[in-house]
Amino acid sequence: MRSEDHFLVSNGIHDVPVVDHLVFYLYDLLGLKPVRHTTAYSMTHDIDMIRKFPSFYKFIRAIGNVAFIKIRK
Repeated sequence: MRSEDHFLVSNGIHDVPVVDHLVFYLYDLLGLKPVRHTTAYSMTHDIDMIRKFPSFYKFIRAIGNVAFIKIRK
């Protein structure tokens, strides 16, 4: 896959971590007038979809795995 076809590159957000965008817009919604800063970080992989748990079932399953590990120790 060419780098231009990646989601972050094609949308021009490959230079700034996604968290920076989220915090900037949160501050903007709160009326705090944030200032945009550039970052020295560079992305090393492509993120096509930001989703930790795609369904409620997988969320409950992950919590169950953590609880099971804690009980075994």
